[in-house]
Amino acid sequence: MKVRLNPPEYGNKYYNRKPSGYNPCIPGNYPYGAADPTGYPGMNVLGNCTGYGTGRFNEIIGKGNCNYLGKGDAHSYYDYAIKQGLKVGIEPKLGACAVWEDGKYGHIAIVEQIVDKDTIIVSESGWYSKVPFWIAKHTRGKGDWVEGQDYSWMKKYKLKGFIYNPATEVENMTVEELEKFVEKKIWETVPNVIEQMKATTAKLPPDDWAKDAINMNIADGTMVGYEDGFHAQSEIRREEVSQVAANIKAWVKEYIRIKD
Repeated sequence: MKVRLNPPEYGNKYYNRKPSGYNPCIPGNYPYGAADPTGYPGMNVLGNCTGYGTGRFNEIIGKGNCNYLGKGDAHSYYDYAIKQGLKVGIEPKLGACAVWEDGKYGHIAIVEQIVDKDTIIVSESGWYSKVPFWIAKHTRGKGDWVEGQDYSWMKKYKLKGFIYNPATEVENMTVEELEKFVEKKIWETVPNVIEQMKATTAKLPPDDWAKDAINMNIADGTMVGYEDGFHAQSEIRREEVSQVAANIKAWVKEYIRIKD
């Protein structure tokens, strides 16, 4: 994940309120195209936490969907995300959306860095703020992650939890989790690769030295192959060997019967 410690660039599609942008659902407080009183070119439509947070969450994913996190008050985002199938929890992770409630509107912010187990750096915005983007340090405190921030207005806020960003799943894994993840992917991939190799090998023609034997086996029914060919280069299983042996025995018995 590329950390954002500076305001979004002018024209960044994830924060553009225009229909062609990725975040048209919560435009902020200033009319689009109005004189920008903030000093941040292109940021005049991001003066709230949900508008910025939605854009940033989508930017990390690299995909736009203004309904993904939510489109109501900030405190509703947590429950909405659960309904959307996103993973949530009470421990911060990179790219996650922190959701607080205060009995009214709530607040959200995006986790940009994890300094240690008790300290995170977030990027955020605020309702009707003339500085619609800032970075702040939050510490765990009693579990609400509102202590140590660079402002005091969140003292009464309570953490609902973190909405985990699906794009940072691997980045957020512990060594043990990563090992299990890789092992799972290997076991999911290897059988497919093996089957593909077998299918490719089976289509190869027989070597010249084996052609006469193969034709003889096909003619007398010892080995007849498959509907789509003989599969001369494919592996043979024990059950197939057993069938070949049974075919030979049947052929020998029939030969003896005819001879007698």
